[in-house]
Amino acid sequence: MSRGGRARLVADFISRVVSGDGMATASARGPSILASPLKGGGTRGGRGGEGAAARARGPGAAAARDGWGRAVGQARGLLSAPWRPGAGGPDAPQRAVRGLMGANAAVFGAWALAESQSTAWTPSPLLRFLSRHFVTSDGRPPWCLATSAFSHRDALHLGVNLLALWSFGPSVGARLGARGTVALYLACGVAGSALHNWENGRRPGLGASGAVFGFLAFEVLSNPHGRILTLLGPVPAWGYGLAIALLELSRRGRLDGVSHSAHVGGGAAGAAAWAAVRAGLLRGRC
Repeated sequence: MSRGGRARLVADFISRVVSGDGMATASARGPSILASPLKGGGTRGGRGGEGAAARARGPGAAAARDGWGRAVGQARGLLSAPWRPGAGGPDAPQRAVRGLMGANAAVFGAWALAESQSTAWTPSPLLRFLSRHFVTSDGRPPWCLATSAFSHRDALHLGVNLLALWSFGPSVGARLGARGTVALYLACGVAGSALHNWENGRRPGLGASGAVFGFLAFEVLSNPHGRILTLLGPVPAWGYGLAIALLELSRRGRLDGVSHSAHVGGGAAGAAAWAAVRAGLLRGRC
């Protein structure tokens, strides 16, 4: 596929996610999920230079920039709406979940745009910025613990995490409200990043998997007798959660391209949030 066609697909993907029309498929590459640390460190590779600067002015790059701009604006509005005075209402948690999804899609679009403006020898300024501030590892700025939870390697990883947010987010939002949902996402993302850094040192990692596992843990503990639809059919929530927890704990430390420690850290934070709500230390119900 041509670079312009890929950029248009990214723009369409972002627009669909933040507008609530559902997820689209885009064959564009972005960064890896927190569950998939970048191998070998450094940046994700690039294409750019003077020739790329000229190509960046083409219609494909313009479409990507427009799509990213729209996504950033809509995600900002969706995330800020629940925090405005008198902006509650029964749909506020759903707007918060859509805002988180839109933020993930916007960052994915930024990575794709940065990659299209780079060359293998000369990374673009945007690619250098994202590689410095949206990837986590030991020794990076502390805000990377949170910002890395919005980055993804490719459309498949982004789609899987958005599907999980769309599946568990509304139920978590109904229990915690809009502010609590956003706070839980950030807390679980930071916890997953922190454990990844502690166990992997300077091996970079990024993605929403820590936050997603936190949502999963909170929902399973809140409704253990519910049913979760899997490829094998509906299964009890408690059984699914126990199986996932044992699997991730058994895989910690493996060099298989997946940061299982991030899954464990995010899930542990979600479980801690559930315990705090049960004890009345945090507002919500479970």
